[in-house]
Amino acid sequence: MDGNFNMKKTILYLVILFAIPNWMCKKENACDCFKGTGDISNEERALAIFSSVEVEDNVNVIFQEDTLQQVTVQAGANLIQNITTDIVEGKLIIKNKNKCNFVRRYDIPINVYIHVLRNQIFSIKTMGTGLISNTNPCTNDSIDLQIESSGDIEFQMGGLCKTYTHQHGAGDLTLTGSCEQLIIYSKGAGFTITDACTNIYTWVYTNTTGKITVQSTDLLIAIIDGSGNVYYTGNPNTIQKTENATGKLLPI
Repeated sequence: MDGNFNMKKTILYLVILFAIPNWMCKKENACDCFKGTGDISNEERALAIFSSVEVEDNVNVIFQEDTLQQVTVQAGANLIQNITTDIVEGKLIIKNKNKCNFVRRYDIPINVYIHVLRNQIFSIKTMGTGLISNTNPCTNDSIDLQIESSGDIEFQMGGLCKTYTHQHGAGDLTLTGSCEQLIIYSKGAGFTITDACTNIYTWVYTNTTGKITVQSTDLLIAIIDGSGNVYYTGNPNTIQKTENATGKLLPI
């Protein structure tokens, strides 16, 4: 009698064991949890023209200023189909819709390579944890770089570009090269490091604990409403500062 009962229990457990994955797989992308990352794969995406980019999740984005638009996704073969690159009202929105990312191999990153024309992109925003960078200097007339999360931005600048930065997250923003004007607005916890980016006019507003560094050659305006210091180099001809909190404007 006990043997028959134990056999029935075993059969019941096996039925449940095989039924759960099938039930879960009916949900969107749920079966991803049962897949490995797979070998690295590249997929070129044909997309409509876009003028801004927003990045979510653990996706790295690498920009290159070029003479054409091209978007290539690089990821594990089992994951690449769920790395989405959607255009919504002229904005390219990049997401990793794979489930169970915490069990994935981190030695195979998710990269999106974006080739764009000069002045095509006016805004780049990170709402994820990946790194946004570029392989050659951005020579746009203007560009707006925004951090809303723990993801970092590392950008090379060039020419007479007017650069606007908005830091509202924990990620760090680093600029190198040169630009004509640099506008920094920081209310996040991350650092804004731009002392390796030469500019003529620099305007800074900060209400944060994070450090900010700048290099200005002519006019530097700093408004400090937080405890984080602003450090400067470049011997600007004119310095205007307003220190409303414990943070200070200090030479490097």
